[in-house]
Parts: sequence; structure tokens; C-alpha cells
Amino acid sequence: MDISVGIMAHNEEGNLERLLTSLLTQKTKKISIKKIMVVISGEDRSASIIRNFSMKDRRISKIIEPAPRAGKYRAINLFLATSKSNINVLLSADIFLAPDALEELCAPLIEGKIGMVGGHPIPVNRGAGLLNFAVRLQWKLHHLLSLKEVKCGEIIAFKKCFPSIPPTSVDEECIAAIIRENGLDSVYAAHAIAYNRGPATIEEYIKQRRRIFAGHKFLEKKLLYVSPSLKWKLVVRSLIEAADFKHIHLLIAAVLLEAYARMLGQFDALTKQEAYVWEPAASTKNLFKIGEK
Repeated sequence: MDISVGIMAHNEEGNLERLLTSLLTQKTKKISIKKIMVVISGEDRSASIIRNFSMKDRRISKIIEPAPRAGKYRAINLFLATSKSNINVLLSADIFLAPDALEELCAPLIEGKIGMVGGHPIPVNRGAGLLNFAVRLQWKLHHLLSLKEVKCGEIIAFKKCFPSIPPTSVDEECIAAIIRENGLDSVYAAHAIAYNRGPATIEEYIKQRRRIFAGHKFLEKKLLYVSPSLKWKLVVRSLIEAADFKHIHLLIAAVLLEAYARMLGQFDALTKQEAYVWEPAASTKNLFKIGEK
């Protein structure tokens, strides 16, 4: 199975080398990585990093997003316009991959009715405190939701049955909606692991959760697609499974924090236009290898 990988990078010099290294060391048997394309927007060292890597491996190339920056959806469309593969992988630039992540992610696409696969992001946030607790709870919920109904984010693979995606602030879920419109199914690959980092400040956490919830509401209006995270019964059932009652005070605080962010997101969806360009949470870019502090 030949695949192309697209990485959307907006000022991601801090993690780009680690991500590319984790890509080039993937253990593969059923798949062959033909192209790794990095769509660059920003003014950091990302372009020179890609240039250095491409000298060692010809599969790696860069695409420069024309100014002004229009948002991640346009970067994805630039990648789709360039990719020649029938199977495409999209990666957030602020992650790194487990050694067999791509093999686990793409394997289900052998089945004819499977059009998209979502991977399993795991946060590297450690230690005590409300925010680390909330981040770990969020991604545990993401995992439990996906076991019931796929909730895609950070790392996805899909069959190229469409030329582009419409303007959106929640690209993975938008692609899931398009895959459904094409009569194909989405599945979850729990062993396709990507490591990421959640926000380290309350302000960044609320801003991120607010934007994502509003984006899901906008997507519901445009494409009549309801993200699993908007299905309250499903969320509550997963929350009960994920709950750590040993830290009930942190659990209550994390739920209230999410409820507040969703309330703000609902307000945005009702009163504002969807924003396709946003400033990433700076603290989520401070990734480290497993075992490091």
C-alpha cells in the first residue's frame, strides 16, 4: 500500500525534526511511504529543516503556503493537490509517532468499505495539578469515544475520494463528514499512537477547547455532521468510564472547565463567523521524548 504523508507546519521548528525522525524510522511491512510533504506557513526555521532532511531522503519535500496565511484547511488542500497517492495521511506537526503508528493506522484501509482511519493521540503531560489532569482526561475520553464512534484528531489516514475540503476549523472531522458522504466508513486504530502535549495554562486550554467546540457546531450546520463529542449521552457514558474518583475534586473542576469552554464555543457559533486562522497554544509545542523531563 503506497501512501503519502502531509504535515501542516505553522512555526513548528521546535518539533519538526523529532516528527520527521519518527516518520523515517517507522516499521512498515504492508505500507510504503512514497512522499512526505510539509506545508509550511510562518517565518521560522522550518524550511531549512526540511531542506536538510530532503538532502538525506528524497521522499521529503516542502510546499510553501502563499501569504497571507489562510488556515490549516488551505494547507491541507495544497497537500491534496500535490499528492499522487490514493492513500493519504495527515499529521499535526506538534506530535511524534510510535514506531509502528503508520502501519497500524493504514492497515484497515485495505478493506473496500473503509475510507478513513483515526489514530490514538496520547498526551505527554505528567504531574499533578488541574491542567495536566484535564488534558489526560480529555484524551482518555477521546479514546473511549472512538471505541464507540470514531472521533478523529491529530493523526488520520484516508482514501483520496475527494479533491479538496471546504473552509473549516476542524479539518479531521470535516474529512470524516466527506468520507461519509462518499458512502465509506471510518474506523479507529487504537494502536496507531501519536504523542502530543496539551496546553499548560488555563487561558490556552479554554481558548483551544472553545475553538474546537465552535468548529464542530459550524460543521454541524454546514455538512449536517454531528461529531461524537457533541453527542451528550455518548460523552457522559465515556466520562463515567474514564472518571478517576480518587481525585474527585480535579474531576469536577475539569468538567466545569470543559463546560465553560463549550458555553463560550456555543456563543461563538451563534454570534460569530467561523475563524479559519488561529494562533496555536505555545505551550503545546514543548514536546519531549518519552522518559525525558
